[in-house]
Amino acid sequence: SEGDDGVFGNVGGEDDGNNDNEIVGTPANVTQDSFELMGRTITVTASTLIDDSIIERALGQEFDGDDQRFDQVPGGLTLADLLPGNFAVVVEVNASDVALRIEDL
Repeated sequence: SEGDDGVFGNVGGEDDGNNDNEIVGTPANVTQDSFELMGRTITVTASTLIDDSIIERALGQEFDGDDQRFDQVPGGLTLADLLPGNFAVVVEVNASDVALRIEDL
């Protein structure tokens, strides 16, 4: 991907193998469009990608699909449904702590 060549989105130039844009932890204080993770407030937008396994967990059944944009998750699931705070997630964020993608571990 473009991010692997040290040119795109890599602050500081050196690639030490750690993605500074990924935060791992268990979500807390989940609201309609945000949650706290590792002391940071993460905002979720319509285009935030939600891992299909998180959707399956929230639905309580298999989900026949891929990762979904937050505004397209099935079953009227809310952010609190998707992130009940009982499992850890990996969140890819931009510089403004807006979630680009939320995956489970």
